[in-house]
Amino acid sequence: MSEPSRDTSFAIAAAQHVLKEATLPHESHRDSGRPTDQLGHALPDRVVAGPANPGRLLWSADKSTNVNVDLASQGSAQGVISLCERDGIGKWSLLNVITAFHRIAKAHDGNRLRNHRCVSELQVRMIDDVDHCSAQQLANSAWACARLGFRDPPLIASIASASITIMHEFKAQELGNTAWALSRLSVFHCPLLASISAAARRPCCAGQDQAGQTQSLSNTAWAFAKLVFLDVPLCAALSAAALHTMKDFRL
Repeated sequence: MSEPSRDTSFAIAAAQHVLKEATLPHESHRDSGRPTDQLGHALPDRVVAGPANPGRLLWSADKSTNVNVDLASQGSAQGVISLCERDGIGKWSLLNVITAFHRIAKAHDGNRLRNHRCVSELQVRMIDDVDHCSAQQLANSAWACARLGFRDPPLIASIASASITIMHEFKAQELGNTAWALSRLSVFHCPLLASISAAARRPCCAGQDQAGQTQSLSNTAWAFAKLVFLDVPLCAALSAAALHTMKDFRL
């Protein structure tokens, strides 16, 4: 038996982490709508409610993990859409929704199917539950929007608002990908760009996040230049950080 691919392994690990967090006791079970045992722990092996809509029934934790593995194994947008139609997006967890949207954007036939009904349903779910996204999920969603050419104001605005709220959690690569997405879409979202700039200066000035920093620096610098967003402190921070990784840059 061959070893699972990197995407599949990542999907399994991500699903297990998110779903483990979902089983922790909540401060208000009445607000969350999540079934619990006598100790107040959420039940992972039963159908639970969605974050934005307590009445929406989702798959169990195990089922959600399996769906994410299936999604990660798809090599085409049509394959992802087939899974959407098989299960019904309304029962998927947020992790499943983000994974599906990202896989469609990466697929060779993603742009051909960008207007499919299932893709529209994925966007609606993302808008509904965007406040529950992690930094990586928000960055991946922004990247996917750029790849598919989605400049839908409600979706972009919701991703931007949620990103600003947790910008302190964004890593260098996530900052670069988000900035790249805005520039690719020619979306000049000043509050989000300012927030990205402030967050990017911290790891750059401190010399942190060396892994993958070269590509992240390139994406961030290119994005701000393309959008003609002049930020002198950020330029200085990017220049200083680039000097430390110059050997990794390709001409």
